[in-house]
Amino acid sequence: MKFLWSIFAIGIFAGCVTTQTSEKLPPAEKASDFYPVKLGNAWAHLVTSHDTNAQVLVTSRIAKVDPDGFVLTTGAQNVAIARRAEGLFKPQSGYYILKDPIKAGASWKMRDADGVVTITAVSKTTTVAAGKFKNCIHLTEEIPGSQRANIVYAPGVGPISMKVYSLELEPPLLLISSELKGYQVQ
Repeated sequence: MKFLWSIFAIGIFAGCVTTQTSEKLPPAEKASDFYPVKLGNAWAHLVTSHDTNAQVLVTSRIAKVDPDGFVLTTGAQNVAIARRAEGLFKPQSGYYILKDPIKAGASWKMRDADGVVTITAVSKTTTVAAGKFKNCIHLTEEIPGSQRANIVYAPGVGPISMKVYSLELEPPLLLISSELKGYQVQ
């Protein structure tokens, strides 16, 4: 499950994060449109563990930016994300978290072909605690028979929600969910 937490690793919220809306933004066209990369950008997500109903407010921040990519920091964990022509690549796990083309049905392999990431919907309006966001994309990261994560990205904002399921039971069991509570992007 660690690979699914590339964006939402556990940490403690510290700092000012605001709520906004993406209603004035035009439809995004590229993977990079869905993850604003500026030093200091921050996101606060309320993460719920559904087996214990425990909740924790988790923040992530862009801690370093260079021409090749950026480093996302959550608590003590640092995750490197590389900017490639095709999209945003996570070298530690060996797969794209977002990849062009941004269109419903587009898919790519993850984790040495064990799993697949699929864009299941585009141009969707999604409402979370942080606001109402237009032109969102919905992705599914799935390792067959093991886990599935449904992730929603808002253009100009980044990840706004995620649900992680165990596929070892029928029906699939919701393990963890995350919802954007606030953010600050430049």
